Amino acid sequence: MQTKKLTQDKCNETISVIVTDLKSNPINGTKVYNNGILNGTTDSDGFKEISYRDAVCGNSQSIDIYCSDNATFCGTKSSTIDNNNDYDSLSFDCSICINKTDLSIKTSDVTIKSTATNKFNITALVNVEKVNGTIVVDFRGQNLKGAITQNESKIISLSQYVNKNTSVLWDLNSTDFISITVDFKNTVAEIDESNNYIRKAAKPATKAYVDISTDYSVLTSVINNYLDDYIELVSSGQDVNIYVGRKNSNIPKGKQETRENSKQRWELGNNLVLFNSKSEGLSYNGLVVKDGTNIYVFGNDIDGEIAALRKLVDNQEFYFSKSVASRADYISEQDLDGLFVFDYLHTDENTEVNINGF
Repeated sequence: MQTKKLTQDKCNETISVIVTDLKSNPINGTKVYNNGILNGTTDSDGFKEISYRDAVCGNSQSIDIYCSDNATFCGTKSSTIDNNNDYDSLSFDCSICINKTDLSIKTSDVTIKSTATNKFNITALVNVEKVNGTIVVDFRGQNLKGAITQNESKIISLSQYVNKNTSVLWDLNSTDFISITVDFKNTVAEIDESNNYIRKAAKPATKAYVDISTDYSVLTSVINNYLDDYIELVSSGQDVNIYVGRKNSNIPKGKQETRENSKQRWELGNNLVLFNSKSEGLSYNGLVVKDGTNIYVFGNDIDGEIAALRKLVDNQEFYFSKSVASRADYISEQDLDGLFVFDYLHTDENTEVNINGF
């Protein structure tokens, strides 16, 4: 009787490890372990690339990250070699490694949503690093003349490296701007006090008509809900048009240029993003462009389109400003937001799409 020899298919794979702090700043020198064996350290960009040659297809690779002291554990993630020449990225928030005491808030961390009572729920996300205890978050309303229209403080309890939401419910009829100060009483000795304050329009400053065309129709309502936190969605009388998705017929064909003095060249050709005549061909490459009253948001794949949407919101003070006629932001190979989105969408346990969750 002859026995049949079983063979296992061999595959090549590359895993890019990205290590940053809570604010997406790269962390240099963290120790990267592959299946329990030290593989090297992250560079000044927070990157470490691991290449596999002739590995068994379908096998899972376990990646552990330790701080530069090689004792403090940051986290662990895994990646499966699905097919030959597979590429994956794993991102780690290793704020624990930098031992930095800081609180912060940015404009895109604040949402203003109307309620059934004609009041508005104003929610602020406080970014927390190595801080424990209680702080005061101060909300203030102002009119166009700068007079205070309302003021409310919230006391919140914090745990290190766990971001915290806090909110107020206000009537905004007489309020044009909202300012929010984190750690208003200055009880925390932070390394950076300049990132504790934001000011934004109390009511949606921009009325936008949004047209979405992606590969996944289920995302239309997700994207609309995401943008609704930052603009007023309308079907007519809009200040700007926002066209989302590389399949959107409203995105211009052929080579285009922005209007600034230092012109940026861009193009959507063969369903690929080209920026300044360069195409990187990665799924998370994306582009957001403002041209007059039109804003175009697209990418090589859904990864890039979601990353571009986030870039739009992060730079809303430019894209939604009537005084800015032209702007472009490209999600490149090294863009951490793009890599985070790619990592999220290609991690098996993430089964729901939450644009804010990346």
